[in-house]
Formats: sequence, structure tokens, C-alpha cells
Amino acid sequence: MCVLCHNPSLIGESDDPSQKPQGDSFNLMVHRIHTGYKNFANVRYPAMSPQGNPGDTRNCNMCHVNDSHTMPAGINDVLDPQGYLNPVKPITSSCIGCHTTAPASSHALANTTAIGETCSVCHGPNATFAVDKVHAQY
Repeated sequence: MCVLCHNPSLIGESDDPSQKPQGDSFNLMVHRIHTGYKNFANVRYPAMSPQGNPGDTRNCNMCHVNDSHTMPAGINDVLDPQGYLNPVKPITSSCIGCHTTAPASSHALANTTAIGETCSVCHGPNATFAVDKVHAQY
């Protein structure tokens, strides 16, 4: 139900009025919550502690079940006014939810063409830098 509102086209006002609006897409929001991007003490999610702290971010399977980490075709670009890339491609938006630096965004941009993202070449299953190899401990 969360994605009915927290979709790629959603932006919300920043907590800081001097900042640009923020992207409220589900993948941006959830990945940023898990990295402690800001204080989410009032957010309750199963992978978080009762105090609102992110859980063990290496346990991807706590949330990603039944191939929920895969993206179906036709997903819209994600609005992220506070990011270096706006709009950002769907797979990249999951990554820059946590990897918020200019070099990370530059890497993503350099590996995106008019026909799509090439993330899976290096970060896909069984690749040298597969997400499940570099992030998960379980």
C-alpha cells in the first residue's frame, strides 16, 4: 500500500525550508531510512528498532523477499530534487538512496545511456560487484 503514495512522481517539502523539496519515492525513502540519512524517530517500519533506528542494513532479506528487489519493465524515472540527478533512473534511484555523493551519481550517470541503465553488468547477480556480495552478510 505504501507505493500508492510513495511513487516515483512524488516529491514532498523538505524538513528544512531552506532546502529543495525531497523525493518521496518508496525506494529512495526506504533506503535512506536504513542508512540513517536523517532522524526517522517517528517512523515505524519492521526493519527498524522501536526507537526508529535503522536495523541491520546488511540483512537485505528482511525486506526483500520473493524477488521484491527486482524491477518490472516500465517503471517511471524518480524525482529527486535534492539529488545530483533529477529525474533519476529507477535502478539508480535505489542506489543513490544511500550512496548520496557526487561521485556515486556521476558513476551512475556515466553508466546510463539513452537505451537504459547498465548497472547489472557490474552489480547484477554473479557479477564482480553484485549487490548481494558487497552489501549483504546473510
